[in-house]
Amino acid sequence: MRKLLERLYVMQKKTYVDKYGTRTLKRLNPYHPLTYIVIPFYYALAIAMYGFVGYKQEMDSNFFKWQ
Repeated sequence: MRKLLERLYVMQKKTYVDKYGTRTLKRLNPYHPLTYIVIPFYYALAIAMYGFVGYKQEMDSNFFKWQ
């Protein structure tokens, strides 16, 4: 699924080198219209996996921030 999102440019990856090594940052592309279709599926999958209580403990809420 992640590879498909990367091919459609819904998920962006950024690689850089710092003094500790190479790091890769990922985020959802806020300018791509398919992103806003993927987000409800992301929420539904998270609730199915973790339930309502575990959802807040396990999932990120800011999709568009580089992480």
